[in-house]
Amino acid sequence: EQWQIIVDRIDPVDRVQIKYAKYLNIKLTEENKNEYSMLCDLLKQHQGKCPVIIEYQSTDSSGKIPLSKEFDVSLNREFLDSIEQKFGHGKYKIQY
Repeated sequence: EQWQIIVDRIDPVDRVQIKYAKYLNIKLTEENKNEYSMLCDLLKQHQGKCPVIIEYQSTDSSGKIPLSKEFDVSLNREFLDSIEQKFGHGKYKIQY
């Protein structure tokens, strides 16, 4: 008569992120504009199947820009850590 939890399988977080992610949202501002080419290189180095959307905000405009399939990425830890190191903490969000 007590509650039970039965675990069928335990998967690493990286594998679950890759499997269930709908897209990766990266927040950029006009302050980051000098780093856009670095971001493109980073995306190309970690090609995969997860679409990327850039959420851009400046004093004059804002919007979401879906990138083409050539910039789809693999959500491995190395890639996500690189985004944080180069663009700052909280600059990306994985949408499930």
